[in-house]
Amino acid sequence: MSEADTWCTDEWDPKRITSTIVLSNDNKTAENKNGGWALVKGKLIMTQGIYRIRIKIDRHNSNNLMIGVCQKDFTGISYQSAQGWMYDSGSGGTKWHSGTSTNYSQRCNQNDIVTVVVDMDKKEVSFERNGKDLGVAYTGIASEVVLAVDFATTTDIITIL
Repeated sequence: MSEADTWCTDEWDPKRITSTIVLSNDNKTAENKNGGWALVKGKLIMTQGIYRIRIKIDRHNSNNLMIGVCQKDFTGISYQSAQGWMYDSGSGGTKWHSGTSTNYSQRCNQNDIVTVVVDMDKKEVSFERNGKDLGVAYTGIASEVVLAVDFATTTDIITIL
C-alpha cells in the first residue's frame, strides 16, 4: 500500500462527544463551548491496516489540547486513561497514556496540521506535525480505536481535513 492510499477522512461523531462540544462544517470542526475538559471522538473505527488522518488546529490558546486515539467504547478523558494514546499538542508536546506524560515533540501552534498515523497491523500510533514525522509514540494499542481529541478549555477549535 502506498502512502497516498493510506490517507483517510473521518468526521466527529455527534453521538460520541461531551455535551459542551459544538460541531460545525459537516461535523468536521469541533469547539468546546462551555469550558472544562471535553472529549470528541471520530466515527471511523480503526481495526486493521494503516490510517492517516489530518487535523488542523484552527485556534490554539490552551496548554492542553490532546490529539490521538482511544478505545472505541471509551468515555471520559482519554489522556488520563489506559484506553487513550494522546499527543499533547499544547504543553511542550508531551505524550500521555494512563495519566503519565513523556517528552515527545514540540508544542503546536495555530494553523499547524497534526497527522495521526495509526498502524493497526503493528498496533502502533505515531504523529506528524506539518508533514514532519515525529516517530512512533505508542506500541501495543487496543484492537479497535477511534480518533479522539481532549479539550481543556473553550478557546481551542480543531478541524478534520
